[in-house]
Amino acid sequence: MIGQERTLRLGRFGLTAALCLSAATLLAGCSSSSGVGPEPSPGVDAQPIVRTRMVYREPGARRLEPAVPGSGAASVCAKRSGLATIKFAPDVPLPRCIQAPASARLRLVNRTGAYAAEPRSVTYRFAGFAGSIRPDEAVVLAGPIGSYLKPGRHLIGVHGAPGPAVIELSGSN
Repeated sequence: MIGQERTLRLGRFGLTAALCLSAATLLAGCSSSSGVGPEPSPGVDAQPIVRTRMVYREPGARRLEPAVPGSGAASVCAKRSGLATIKFAPDVPLPRCIQAPASARLRLVNRTGAYAAEPRSVTYRFAGFAGSIRPDEAVVLAGPIGSYLKPGRHLIGVHGAPGPAVIELSGSN
């Protein structure tokens, strides 16, 4: 019986040693980089915004831009307040739709060079604002959203990036 206990203990020790050795080998393999495989692509915010400009409405613009006809998309819009930001990425505006109160300000960011895409300038025309945004640049539209938009759904027309983006202006602040 004593001989059997000794064999059983050696068996447990051997099993424990084998498990530890396997785990160490596995962990050592995970920690080293083989250098094979795709490099992770930089995300939409990988580069800093190099410049932010305030832009103003064109002279003679309507006091308040009316909403476009049709039902709103408020149920799928990202809710924003304060500084509502839309980023124009290579494939789609981020977010594609925002819902904001009249007191919020709107910022447009050119991120067309994200995900290793070729950066390009983006032109926009919206509610009496018009201009161009260079790659990794941002513009902030002067004044709160409610000073140039009536409540409802509005489209930001862009060239040089996918669009349009949608702004759903809520009727309250």
